[in-house]
Amino acid sequence: MTTNQVALKNKVRQMKTLVIHNPRSGKLKAMESHGDIIPKGDSVKQVALEPSIDLPDLFQKEVEEGTELIIAAGGDGTVNAVANALMGLAADRRPAMGIIPLGTANDFAWTLRLPDDPHEAWDLTQTGITRNVDVIEMTTREQQVHFVNLAAGGNSVKVTESITDELKQQWGPLVYVRGAVEAISQLESYQTKILVDDSTTIERSVWSVLVANGMTNAGRLLVAPDASPFDGLVDLILIEDGSLLDLADVSANLMLGNYLEHPLVNLVKAKSLTIESTPPMRFTVDGEIVDQEPVRFRVIKGAIRMVVGATHD
Repeated sequence: MTTNQVALKNKVRQMKTLVIHNPRSGKLKAMESHGDIIPKGDSVKQVALEPSIDLPDLFQKEVEEGTELIIAAGGDGTVNAVANALMGLAADRRPAMGIIPLGTANDFAWTLRLPDDPHEAWDLTQTGITRNVDVIEMTTREQQVHFVNLAAGGNSVKVTESITDELKQQWGPLVYVRGAVEAISQLESYQTKILVDDSTTIERSVWSVLVANGMTNAGRLLVAPDASPFDGLVDLILIEDGSLLDLADVSANLMLGNYLEHPLVNLVKAKSLTIESTPPMRFTVDGEIVDQEPVRFRVIKGAIRMVVGATHD
């Protein structure tokens, strides 16, 4: 056990904690209140994630006041928002981060082997161990964002665009399957040129591109089974175009857990990627659509300390 892990375990119920909760998350709406999950106390402060909240500014003030743990209570979008704000702090000032999975999919929570039960997840934030988790930096021509789980480009964006909050409530994790069925009729090919680690160029005609730090996406589909948020590498998965029968074959292999063996699926591990595409390829980043075409992805190794599950390997 590392020094950080020992320190976190020794601070049970004593850490000054900030909880960022999403009042629109799926599980939270099904409960009477988030107070049922998070105990009230002088050391715990709760803030609702609203458009008016400036998270980077809030985190700066909280760190100055001694906050040691920031918890994202929501889905992957909430996790993404908290991680991005933490990356705005100097590396030596970032507090630890915990996750209470309250969303539709909770994909990154699964990669970290966090319990699905929100009460157990809260207890783990107070008693669990931490590990330094990689963060992926995505740069467009006009902005820079970060993510911890996965960016999906190409036809994957069409699936996300077809999903509404109302559909999430009605369908739960199956909403991603529903969105995929709608997107099939709009498939298009992307001519891509990808520079890997500034040394090797890959050119492919693809349906979709996945840039993965976590293992699952779209309701815990195991889309990047070899990915690890601790290895300093990102998994680039290219799904080449073909016929609709080819797509069905790839999908079947995905459900069986061996789709990386399919001839139209290519896996590359890298520290950095530069991507060009015709037509321009948009991405969803941990479920949030980025309208600008990404230019470069880069791994920032061990950027955030996160609470992980007891069974995590």
